[in-house]
Order: sequence, then structure tokens, then C-alpha cells
Amino acid sequence: MEEKNWTRVRQLLGYERFEEPAVLDPLNELYREIWEPLHNFFLPCAKLEAKSRHGAKVKRKHDKPKTPCDRLLESDHVPAKAKAELRAKRAALDPFELHDRLEEGLRRVLHLVRNSSRPTASLRCGPNEALLEEASVS
Repeated sequence: MEEKNWTRVRQLLGYERFEEPAVLDPLNELYREIWEPLHNFFLPCAKLEAKSRHGAKVKRKHDKPKTPCDRLLESDHVPAKAKAELRAKRAALDPFELHDRLEEGLRRVLHLVRNSSRPTASLRCGPNEALLEEASVS
């Protein structure tokens, strides 16, 4: 997991330290409900197949980029029933809707954090007035 900190944690939240307990549940929901389905079903990644050294130069060979879901669907070790469930789950998801929900969830989390250095204006969707009022009341 340590090698995935940049793509799984830092890319989403930056290098900040969130110490408020109120942030734990929204962050867990964000990862479980939005971030993981988005990565597993819609964002392809290339796997390293071979690495060779020629003097000081390292040559790397990668396979074609595929999503983790596609890799499971191609595997002979996964039962047909599980593959059917994966296909149904992917068909029910919309990557654009997941992305919008991710931004809204990030906005909610960053409003909970008092000393966040990440500006919420950097997110694509505009500030939600209800969230701003909710944050000012707390």
C-alpha cells in the first residue's frame, strides 16, 4: 500500500494531515463509494512487464493500459458469476456522475477541516451555498 500513497491518498487529498475526527466518516465514504469505483472501473493503468538495464539507462516495458475490472474479467481464475456481477456493477456506474460526486465530497471534507491549505476554489464545481452556510454555522 505504501507505494500507492501518491495515487490513492496524496493525489486526492494532498500532503495535509487531517486530525479532526469529524473528517473520518466522510473520507471513508468518499473512498469506498466514489474513489475506488472510479479507479477500479474507469481509470486504466499500465502494468510493468519487464525492466532491463543497459549501462546507466533502464528500459521498461509495460503492457496495454487496462482497468483493474478489465484485468479481472480477462482472468481465468475468476468465476463467471463474479464476472457477471462486475459487468452489472460497471454498467450501473457513470464516470462523470462519480467525478461530480467526488468533487462535492471533497468540498464537504475540506469545509470540515479548519486549517486546510488546499483552496476549495480549485475544484471544478462551484461552491455550494448550503455547504458554505453549514460550515459557517459549525
